[in-house]
Amino acid sequence: MCSVLEDQFPGMQTANHLLLIKDYVSFLGVTLHRYGYHVEALLDFLSKHRDKYHELLLSDCQKQITKALTVDKFEKMYMKKEYDYSMNVLSFLLQTSNIMHVSFMSHGGQLDFYDVVKKYLDLLLTEILDGTQLKLINTSIGGVTQAMQMVANMAMFECSCDLFFHHDAHLSGIPLRMVERERRLFALTKVCDAAEEMISGLLKQKVDGFLLLIENVN
Repeated sequence: MCSVLEDQFPGMQTANHLLLIKDYVSFLGVTLHRYGYHVEALLDFLSKHRDKYHELLLSDCQKQITKALTVDKFEKMYMKKEYDYSMNVLSFLLQTSNIMHVSFMSHGGQLDFYDVVKKYLDLLLTEILDGTQLKLINTSIGGVTQAMQMVANMAMFECSCDLFFHHDAHLSGIPLRMVERERRLFALTKVCDAAEEMISGLLKQKVDGFLLLIENVN
């Protein structure tokens, strides 16, 4: 069985597919264990390929982020109805006051989920989201209005990054004061610097253009 899985796992290209197979294999392993079969090799195999799932998940996230940013028109978002608030805030759990606290004891005790989630959250923010937006700035932004909107988005992203790390600690049973104690720098540093540099350059061009007009006045 491990030999078959060894042949099949490398060919799986989506996180959902791999997770589905992993669940089936885990269920089969539990069933075999109840009937007295030794399944240590099977469990070791699943544990060894745990990072494979996270890598595919990050790849899927990168594709979705790239697709979303490609069609972004850099327009301000207005919430005029309660339905808009429900779809854009509550549905993504951005309002944390109503989230049920999850004790770390319910996860099985010894595994530190906070460090695991934080590791991949760092990768998602610093490598995928930061890199994708940096590429967008270098290729698709050509006007002051778009640049100003991108800079304004950085404030929202900074709050969102803090929220993600707090939410991770909240669901892992980690006191928020511990997260605040090791408060990290803004995850999207590169794209933030690039956005500010770009808008400074565009504004400088505008100012230089006005100064040339003044010099040409008789």
